[in-house]
Amino acid sequence: MGLATGTYENPPVADAKGGLLKFDYKSQPVCTPEGRRGNFGLNTVYDNAEWTQAQATDVNVATVRSSDMFVNVPVVTFCSIRTDKTITVKFNSATNPAITIDSDTIANFDTLEITNIFITTSSSTALKIFLS
Repeated sequence: MGLATGTYENPPVADAKGGLLKFDYKSQPVCTPEGRRGNFGLNTVYDNAEWTQAQATDVNVATVRSSDMFVNVPVVTFCSIRTDKTITVKFNSATNPAITIDSDTIANFDTLEITNIFITTSSSTALKIFLS
């Protein structure tokens, strides 16, 4: 299998035989043909928290969980949220559109730079959030 190389301005394309991709690590991150980000600047630290959130609207996670969220990783590029009840989340600003996360699911977000999370719950909800 051959290698395809590329930069942010000229991203590589997989060859017809499914050849491996090689990226210029000095350029800005690019996406693979499958839409996933390349393996650039992996985090070696993370934040993780589990708690029960009472009914609330637009809970500011960075403030409410200031001891364990957005501490080691102030700008997040991967976020995983687990919940036992349906909730809505907004990223970076309470004025952004809400994203619904259904009960008993795991929602992963890896296409945003996240600096804060705002959560709305309709009843007491168990939350688990992992940030890297």
